[in-house]
Amino acid sequence: MKTKTLKEVVEEVKEKKIRNIPTFNQQIDQFLNGGIPLGEITQIVGFPGIGKSQLCMQIACNVQLPEEIGGLNSECIYYDSYSQFCSFRVQKMAECICASYPEYKLNVKEILKKIHVYQPHDIISLCSSLLSINNKLNKIKLIIIDSIPTFYKKTICNDTIRLAALHRIIQIVSIYSNKFYLSVVIVNHLTTKKINSNYTSIDYIQSAPFLTYFIRNGGVIFSSYIKNSIFLYQIESKYQAIIQTKSNLQNGNIPFEITEDGFR
Repeated sequence: MKTKTLKEVVEEVKEKKIRNIPTFNQQIDQFLNGGIPLGEITQIVGFPGIGKSQLCMQIACNVQLPEEIGGLNSECIYYDSYSQFCSFRVQKMAECICASYPEYKLNVKEILKKIHVYQPHDIISLCSSLLSINNKLNKIKLIIIDSIPTFYKKTICNDTIRLAALHRIIQIVSIYSNKFYLSVVIVNHLTTKKINSNYTSIDYIQSAPFLTYFIRNGGVIFSSYIKNSIFLYQIESKYQAIIQTKSNLQNGNIPFEITEDGFR
């Protein structure tokens, strides 16, 4: 994979004059027409440890870039389900951005300050928190929920209540994305499900072998709201991203890296 400097990547986004949130991965940004789209919900999917949170922390910094260098000069609300938001990792990303653009006198502490971290303890409190931030979104252009399945699993109540809260959350963030023209990023997990290989056949055979499929959590609830999906996965030592959008029928299969400076 040909490596470009951070300045080169940002300059390409700037030239296109597109107000999206750059990821700093040239091919992902190109496929998404400049980065994570505003006014839409984007889903980041993958197995644990693949880099979903790394990408989230990167765009939480990138949304703050000055408009002159392809950013939105805005702030981010970050919902952290793990209660261990890695401020040290975000600091390293911010330091790289500041070092790349000394002429703009960007400040690491200011970047960290403009990432507003919330840590609700379950899906119910997440729903309540989202309702409460309605009057705090004037400077916000990015809401990150990392991750929906973890909030869901931490909720101690019956499935009916949990599913109702999950559906309400998707409705709320969908309204916010349109009303305030901001980007919503939801982190989701992959799970496995065994399905009878003859399930769709006319000659259904009960004893037919089962095939294992990878499916996204909350697929039915999410499907009508999610506009873009970024699937992160690893083959041997190579990291790849599959991009799916409602506006582009082709899937982008793109290499990415997790470096000391951030997601690239």
